[in-house]
Amino acid sequence: MKNNIKPCFLVAIALLLLSCNLPVSNIRPALLDGVVTAGSTAAVIASTTTPMNITIPPPPLEEANVITPTIVSSGEVASLTDIIDYDDTVEMLTLVNQARCQQGLLPVTSNSLLKGAATQHSLDMLSNSFFDHKGIDGGTVGERVAAQGYVWLAVGENLAAGSTSAEETFGLWWESPGHKANLLNPDFREADLSHLFRAGSQLGHYWTLVLANQGTTPPTCGEMGF
Repeated sequence: MKNNIKPCFLVAIALLLLSCNLPVSNIRPALLDGVVTAGSTAAVIASTTTPMNITIPPPPLEEANVITPTIVSSGEVASLTDIIDYDDTVEMLTLVNQARCQQGLLPVTSNSLLKGAATQHSLDMLSNSFFDHKGIDGGTVGERVAAQGYVWLAVGENLAAGSTSAEETFGLWWESPGHKANLLNPDFREADLSHLFRAGSQLGHYWTLVLANQGTTPPTCGEMGF
């Protein structure tokens, strides 16, 4: 039997700014090899999706939405007091659902368990200075979502770093085929976002969008005003 799991991929986009006030629509991204060096100001993106009917053994359940600071590479615990948690979920999901509804798809609704999984991974990447779908402990998006108590039928994840707004981040994902496929995946019914910032961190802003399906039926586009 053929394995239906699609390989994850990592792609980085460097943004060449010709002036400090250059609008995002005029930025021309250049594809790189995915290597992000310390001190880079590039906005980088990555996406992965786990297809339907793939079983990942869940790790022991953790209390939903409780995020514990991880250990940074220097051996110090990252303080939550110097991390800014931006609440961009409504803006991002509005952009996602506008696009989905224009394509005749059902919208996605927010879910606090997916928010917990997204925040856990953004914090992990920020605190430990890495950018990857695998956590510092080797965990995957499917395992992080399951650990929150969410029993998923399909799950996917889009990552970004360095971008500063929901509109810019959505634009980067929309221009990348893999990320766009996640945003428009008809199997997804719920989604939530984490956007964390820490001054002096490797990439500054870290974005994690988790999309999933646990068998629920979301409202229609009309019911949500799209």
